[in-house]
Amino acid sequence: MSWYAKDASDDRPTVVMIVPEGSTNSRGGGGQRTALFFDALRGIGCVRVLIVGSTSGPIPATFFSGAESVIGIQNQNFSIGKTSGLKRRLSKILDLLNPSRIFRVDNSLKANIESAIADLGTPIIVFRYAKTFSRSGLYESKGDRLIMVDVDDRDDKKLFTQFATRIGPFLTEWLLGPALLTRVKRELSKSLSRADQIWYANPNDVLTNLGVASHVAPNVPYGRVDPSTLSDAGRAKDVLFVGQFDHNPNKRGMVWFMRRCWKDISRVHPEAHLRIVGMGDWKSLKPVFPNLERVDYVGSVDNLGAEYARALVVVAPIFEGGGSQIKVIEACSFARPIVCTSFAASGFGSELGNHLSTADTASEMIDACKSFLMDAEAATSKGNALREAQYTHFSRETALSQIRANILERLEKLV
Repeated sequence: MSWYAKDASDDRPTVVMIVPEGSTNSRGGGGQRTALFFDALRGIGCVRVLIVGSTSGPIPATFFSGAESVIGIQNQNFSIGKTSGLKRRLSKILDLLNPSRIFRVDNSLKANIESAIADLGTPIIVFRYAKTFSRSGLYESKGDRLIMVDVDDRDDKKLFTQFATRIGPFLTEWLLGPALLTRVKRELSKSLSRADQIWYANPNDVLTNLGVASHVAPNVPYGRVDPSTLSDAGRAKDVLFVGQFDHNPNKRGMVWFMRRCWKDISRVHPEAHLRIVGMGDWKSLKPVFPNLERVDYVGSVDNLGAEYARALVVVAPIFEGGGSQIKVIEACSFARPIVCTSFAASGFGSELGNHLSTADTASEMIDACKSFLMDAEAATSKGNALREAQYTHFSRETALSQIRANILERLEKLV
């Protein structure tokens, strides 16, 4: 069998990367992880990218510079904003009634993908997300193809978060755990058992007993931070949060922080501003907190480094979700102390965890933030320690090498 390109002069493996269009924006965590895997695959061979969503045909390779080609595969199940609200809600209700629907094969999607890769012989295929993999149905006719899946956020945990945002974690677990979440996990496991290799972002998400080679590829900073451009955290004044508004754990966590923590912090440190940075309509929270002072609803920015430069401390009040938190490791790369929940700190092991300041209650969060705001030297020292730990254990280069090694090891076992 051969995983190599049609052109006999090209001895590199042929790789197909299949990505939902919602994970192709470098300003979001999903897009940043897509970029990580794309860069890893480019180090393996010639990469063709298929973007499943609202567009069909050739797409400019702006986000996927260096790809052999980028092709859109039109499919309304993965389109952003193309499906009516009523139709989307109805589909979600049907999914809840029958979780197997979430991972059912979409024959139209399968046919379109098969057509887009028909000229490639026997490529290595890497999917972003279990749902993309399951809906494609490629495992039904995989032949000698090697199919791999980056699970990233597990679907059962994403579903838990969606309900927990509305009714709270306890009620979600009590009301929906046995009836729904367990069934979704079972269907997810059944689907992933058909893959040849799986990656997870968080070791706590690993599904056991699937009979499939599984690895943890933790999230790492998107960009490479030049150490010479970094300033001491203790020279800054502000408190920073970075995250997408449309990601419910971010929204829920920041509402909690603003309601329970910020007033006490700002009262003691009147020179500090809370700056909320990230894609989405963060300004919609301003009417919710009309009397909260010195909150800057910044939104999306072109220069994230400038935001970290003016931050003395970063917060990540995230209590639920899946995967591992890019915002945590990113703050470390900019040499900034970060106060985060134990949930946000999970997935990075003791190499980073021993240096993180965790806080799961409002009083703990307030005290931890105050401790850095009152002690510039401690903030600088902690930031530098986190930067060193990140660079040593969670650098982009380390992650790229690991993903490539996982793929090559799998190839060697099959040749």
